[in-house]
Amino acid sequence: LHTKRGEEMHTLLAAEIVDFEDEPCLLSSTVDITERKQLADALAAGKARLRAVIENTDDSVWSVDVGYRFLAGNSVFARSVQQQIGRPLAVGDCVLDAPFPLSARDFWQPLYDRALAGESFMVEMLSSLRSGGTLACYMNPIYAADGTIAGVSGRTTDITELKLYQQLLQDA
Repeated sequence: LHTKRGEEMHTLLAAEIVDFEDEPCLLSSTVDITERKQLADALAAGKARLRAVIENTDDSVWSVDVGYRFLAGNSVFARSVQQQIGRPLAVGDCVLDAPFPLSARDFWQPLYDRALAGESFMVEMLSSLRSGGTLACYMNPIYAADGTIAGVSGRTTDITELKLYQQLLQDA
């Protein structure tokens, strides 16, 4: 709909046929949902921008909440998880529970706990998917609007070539 001033207006229309003095009549009601629609559009646009950022990398990017439950991840992360456990993670899956092996929990939980305590840090690790590859894993707390820690964001990037060049420089 458009208002008299030419502004676009989104409405929700409900209608029902009712009997009024033995005559069928149409009873209708409209509710202005323009603000709700604008908020939904803004949220969708924000999600699209975020998705564009995390998908525009060869790094694995993911996040978990304070209960170690998976929140979001990019396609690189999804492929990595698929290779490791044979299925994708669903939002809400605990990243420390089966089907991940206990050794994975023993490795990852202290890292998540450090970030949940407010620390941002990087650790180097050997890739479990690429023989001999080295990854840099960046862990950062996610802060809620009220300043409390709401979760952890993680990012791993392959630094195998960097490590090889460092070794070549040390050997020279």
